[in-house]
Amino acid sequence: MAISKAELQEMVKAEVQKSMTQSQAELDVLLEKIQLLKNDTHYECAIGKLEIQIGRLERRADAAIDHVMQLDTNGSLDAPRQKIPLLPAAATQPS
Repeated sequence: MAISKAELQEMVKAEVQKSMTQSQAELDVLLEKIQLLKNDTHYECAIGKLEIQIGRLERRADAAIDHVMQLDTNGSLDAPRQKIPLLPAAATQPS
């Protein structure tokens, strides 16, 4: 069975097209994976920054609590404490 030059060219062209389509699909998958990795890196960076901010807030809160505790033990907070009503004055008075 002899194959003509035109048939051979068509077969080669079809194989090349098939191979190009497959390569393009593989590249698309790789690009998608790269984008996901980029996004993951972005999120990891953001999470790291948030962890640093949380650490700073914890240190500041600890320092504030220590300061209040020192004031309390030194007697500086012994001033009479005023009661703050939870309801407005009109609501607490009987009609």
